[in-house]
Parts: sequence; structure tokens; C-alpha cells
Amino acid sequence: MVARRRPDMRASRSERGLHNVPAGITSFVGRRQELAEIKHLFSGSRLLTLTGMGGVGKTRLALRVAIDIQRAFPDGVWLAELAALNDPALVTHAMFDALDLRDQSARWLVATLAEYLAPKRALIVLDNVEHLLDACAVLADALLRSCPELRILVTSRRPLGISGEVSFTVPPLPRSEAVRLFAERAVSVVPGFAVTAENETAVGQLCKQLEGIPLAIELAAARLNVLSVEQLLVRLQDRFRLLTTGSRTALPRQQTLWRTIEWSYGLLSLADQMLWQRLTVFSGSFDLEAIEYVCAGEHLPPEAVLDQVGRLVDQSILVRDATRNPVRYSMLESIRQFGREKLHESGGADFRRRHRDYYRQLVMAMQPFGASQVQWFDRLSLEHSNLRTALDYCLTEAGQAGAGMELASALWLYWETRGRLSEGRRWIDQFLSSGSGPSAVRARALWTAGYLAVVQGDVPSARALLQEGRDLSMALSEDRSAAFSIHFLGRVLLFQENLGGSAALTEHAIVLHRQAGDETGLGFALVQLAITRCFQRRAADAIRLLEESADISNRHGERWNLSYVLWALGFATWLAGRADDAAELELRALRLKRDIDDRVGIPLCIEAMAWIAGSAGKQDRAAALLGCARSALQAIPSPLPNPFRTYHDGCEAQARARLGEMAFSAALGKGESMSLQEALRFALEEKVIGPAAETQPRGPSPLSRREAETASLVAQGLSNRAVAAKLMISERTVDSHVLNILNKLGIQSRTEIASWVIRHQDSVPASALSRIR
Repeated sequence: MVARRRPDMRASRSERGLHNVPAGITSFVGRRQELAEIKHLFSGSRLLTLTGMGGVGKTRLALRVAIDIQRAFPDGVWLAELAALNDPALVTHAMFDALDLRDQSARWLVATLAEYLAPKRALIVLDNVEHLLDACAVLADALLRSCPELRILVTSRRPLGISGEVSFTVPPLPRSEAVRLFAERAVSVVPGFAVTAENETAVGQLCKQLEGIPLAIELAAARLNVLSVEQLLVRLQDRFRLLTTGSRTALPRQQTLWRTIEWSYGLLSLADQMLWQRLTVFSGSFDLEAIEYVCAGEHLPPEAVLDQVGRLVDQSILVRDATRNPVRYSMLESIRQFGREKLHESGGADFRRRHRDYYRQLVMAMQPFGASQVQWFDRLSLEHSNLRTALDYCLTEAGQAGAGMELASALWLYWETRGRLSEGRRWIDQFLSSGSGPSAVRARALWTAGYLAVVQGDVPSARALLQEGRDLSMALSEDRSAAFSIHFLGRVLLFQENLGGSAALTEHAIVLHRQAGDETGLGFALVQLAITRCFQRRAADAIRLLEESADISNRHGERWNLSYVLWALGFATWLAGRADDAAELELRALRLKRDIDDRVGIPLCIEAMAWIAGSAGKQDRAAALLGCARSALQAIPSPLPNPFRTYHDGCEAQARARLGEMAFSAALGKGESMSLQEALRFALEEKVIGPAAETQPRGPSPLSRREAETASLVAQGLSNRAVAAKLMISERTVDSHVLNILNKLGIQSRTEIASWVIRHQDSVPASALSRIR
């Protein structure tokens, strides 16, 4: 439907809860029968596809279903919106985005995703997949085969066509619900509007003319600011008789939607029509500044664009997201497709180039090593769909490969900090394969691709790319690219535990960075050399190097590199025998990494905190921290780099020996079972205050006997299926009990159920406990 709100993807998973489904959608009208039938179908199938024509309300219905049943999925409900995606190869990347995962591995992403989801009871919603059917079918089939507790809800104009799929065709609204929808949307345009005896017949005829298609009804309602219902009906009937736009072979209702959009388009001024066309070069959402740069000119004065945008919002052509600052806009896919066809008819290639130019300038103006670096990375995350579109233009338009190579390389820190390593490598690899000759741009692309590869642990590819980049840079006298190539070749040797070779290359890179006056490269290289010195047991040298890097970061107001400086300082200080100071440094580093959402650095900090705790005799805490770090690394997913394994293994062996196998396993499991936010609170020793805190009075249990039995079994780690077998009841009944437990206790996860049972055993009926022992 036209005015639905997009999910706010800015929040971390802990802030959103275990889902990313937007809660603030506009009022949901009717569909009670469809909701019941879909839920019934879903109870017996793990893959359900909602099919139907564009504009019939598939997405709205899927989101409502997801919201209604989310409590049955303790590991989350996750929405992947695919309408703005054109490349099938990026479907799995979109799933990583939806699940808030970081793409750090060089493995096949589908396998990584399946491994992550395999133990989870979760729901995935794949929205608008009809243009990506084959890729989505492969992904869904692989995930369902590997993840026994996973369910997938799909919206598409056509089914995926794979085994086990159940499809449900979303019908148009019946007359009564169509009238209700029209009335509700009309109120937002004309406050006080109501269906009365005088206009009831006209409203009913109008909804009948529009065949109950929600999007068509909303577009018509948006015109009530200038026309009465009766005028709307007459004009719409006249227009339908004249319009022949669209495929003659399309289904009648699809022709109705297309004609309604054509009718709405025809009521706009020529200038507003042109703006609608030009806006279709954007993907996802966009702001006013981008609109003015890309769309103004050629009969659209820049000073008039703001008013035009307002008119398109009023007519429900643009969706306004006021939760963002600055405000952002988007289009529903049917509206975008119509406008794109009109732009193509008028010859709109120039606006694709202007779109690319705007986002290229945005990226080139970025200050990745400064006080605003985190805000820049957040902004680029918001613009990710448009960045993809700009890169795709460079890839498909003749003569633009060099510009694309430059753009993809300039995003190198964004690809890493936002966990998009595979995607970044993929873009750069495609441009490198385009046949461009030796150039400074190619030299930079080579070291950028090599860096992304080494971060992923793909050492052979990294070495080849970086060596080629070094040789080309030196041949072209490109000192900055030569410095970075040598710098990251040192990282390759560090990961191979060739400490002497790594130190020599990194020292050379530091000299080159100084000569080039490049404090970004210098700050990073000093940390790399310091880590190498730590492994060489030269803690004092490491501390000196890190202090210089910290000075550089502080001088620029930079925080990302500074967080690694603090982490490495903690490591070096611990090696120097000052465990208390080291622990404080790791706390500072971890707080900073939480603030900047560095998913790679967080487990490294927690790992170092485990070593420090173990050396201080706190073996139980050390084991739990090792579990937290392991879980956080698996969520990226990424292995612990080889040079750190010696310290990890030593810490684990010591804790295991001191605690004994049973106590060690319990402490390790405690850490592994924590969510990332729980692990952060534990590592930072922050007190958790909430409805289930120890300070709450216990009193009598709010649970029924059967709910108490279910809660006790959940606390033992049993799945809903296992609970059902134990209690000899259906799994659906267990789902219902778990939902009731979560609601009654005001909590959100199975882990919290377990904690509640442990704290309230004296208030759980003895009969409930005795039955399950």
C-alpha cells in the first residue's frame, strides 16, 4: 500500500529486538480471512509464497503476518526487501543485511548463512522477489535443507517453484473493505471525510471501478484534495475508456492498476511528470539534496523542486520518511516501474549518469579518517542501494569502468567497517577484469582488493593482488599506492606468522607513508607493526608505536583506528605485566567499539579480556569471556587470526585445568549462549536492570501449571519439538505456551525464560517441576 513505512535499519539488533520488521505501518484494513488462512497454511509448511499482481497488498499482508506470529520465533523475524536489487548475485548479501550480519568470510555466502541459521528457530520474509526468482529459489532451497527450524515467507508475482513450497494468491479487497480503505486514506487528505448516505453509492462504484486493488484505491483517494468523490468517479471512468497503456495481454486487474497510475500521472503538470520520471533513477530511498542535484535542470528549475516534491508526496507518488534527518523519500515498485518506462520513452540516460556523478562526489568528499568518519559510514549505509546502482551504471555503460574502479576503491574502509567485504571485492574484481590498462586508478584498486582479501583470510588471493599492486604502483611512481600495497603485504605475512618478514615490510610501509604525508596509512601501519612487536615479545616498542598512532587519531578526532590502538595497548600492557592497566584499556577499547559497531573488533577485545582475566586467576570469568568471543566471531562469521591462537589456547587450557571439565564447559556455554549485547554487558560488567532483575519481588508464579512445565523444559535447553514430545502435546500447543510465557513475564527470549526459572524455582509449582524430572 502506498503509505507504508520502511523499517528503520539504523538501530542495532538490541535496539530493534530480534526482528527488523517495521512496526509503524499505516492502519491495516480488513484481510481477517486471509490472515487466518495464511497462518493456517504456515503451520503446515516451511515455505509460503504470497502471490498476486502488483499493488494488491502482498507486502502489507506479509508484514502483518510476520508481526502477528513473531513471538513463535525466538531467534527473530527478519525482512529482506529486494525490490531495489537488480543483480541476482547480491541476494545473499541482502540477507546478510537483513540479519544484521557482517560479511567477513571468503567462503560461499550461502553456506555461511546456512551455517549461521542452522540452529535457529527464525522466520525470514523475502519481499518482492519476482525479478530475482532463480537466485531466491536457490537461496531458499539451500537454507530450508540446512536449517530445520527455519521458515520463509515470500512475496512475489510468481511462486519460486521449488519443492515444499505452498502458495497463496492474495485477492483484491472485497467491496466493504475497499470502501473502508478508501475512507481511511481519504481522512488523511481531507480531515473529517466520511462515507455518508450522499456519497456512499459513488464511493462504492469507485472502489468497484478500481476492482478492490489497494494501491489503485489509495492513489484515487489522494486526489480528494482537489476533486469530490463524484468528480473522481466521472474522470476515472472517462480516462479508463481512453487509456490503452500497458500490455494488452496483461491480466484485467493488472491493466486496471496500470491505468489508475496512468490516470494519476495524467493529472500532474508536465513538470511534475518529468520529476516523477527522473526520480526513478534512484534505488531505495533518497533525500532532497540528491533530488535537486540529479533531477533539476532541463525544464525543472532547482528552486521549484522542493514544491514539486511536496506535490508528489501529497499525491502518494512519493513516500516520505520523516523518521530520518534529513527527511528521505522512496517510491513503491509499481510507481517506480511506471515512471521508469516513461523516462525510457523520453530518453533518460543522462539522468543515470547524473545519479552516478552525485554519489561519486559524495564518496570522494568522505573523510574516512576524521571526526565525522562514523557519521559518514552511517550515511553510506543509508545510501547503499544507490551506491550499487551507481556502480552498476559504471559496469554496464561503455567507457565508465575506470570511474567505477575509482568509486569502488574509494569505499575500501566502508566495505570493511560495515562488513561488506565480499561485495566490495566482487565490484572491484569485475572492474579489474574489464580490460583497463595500467593506471593509478588500477593500482589503487589492486591494493584495495588485496586488503579486503587479507581481512577475509584469503591469503593466496591477497598476496597476488598486493604484489601486482606494488609492482604497478612502483612502475607508475604512485607512492601512496605502493605504500599501502607493501603495508598490507606485511599483514599477509603477519597472518602467516612470519613475524620478521611482516615487521620488515611494515617498517618500509611506515617510511613510505611518512614520505607521502599520509597520516591515514601511517596510523594504521603503526598499529600493525605494534601487534607484530607484541608477538615478538617487544611490548615496550609496541607501546611506543601505539602512542604515536593514538596521537594521530586524536589529532584528527578519529575513533575507529583509535579503538584498535586501545585494544593493542591493552595487549601490550598485559604482556608488560600490568594486568590491571591492561584490563582498563580493554574496557575503553570495547566501549568505543560498541559505539562504532565494530563487529570484527568486539570479539578481539573480549578475547583479550579473557586472557587478562585468566592471568589474574579469574578462571570462571575467563571461560565465559572465551565463550562470548567465540559466539561473536561465529556471528560475523570469522575465525580468530592464527597469531592469537597461542594466547587463546593457553587461556583455555589454564581455565579448563583450574575449573575442571564440567565447570569449564558450563562457564564457556554461558558465554556462548549470550547475544552480542548480553556479551558486551557481561564483558563491561554493566548491571542489567529490567523486569526480570533479581530485585523484583517473586511472589506466586504468574504461569499456569502447564506453562510452568513448559518453561522448566525450555530452561533445560529443549526445543519446542522436544518439549512437545516430553509433555505428549502438539508442537503448536507448545508454541502457544511459549508465547504466553513471554507475554506474561514481559520478556523476549528463551534465554530470559531460563533465567526466570532459575530465579523463581521456589514460586514454580512443585507438581510442575516433578513431572519433568
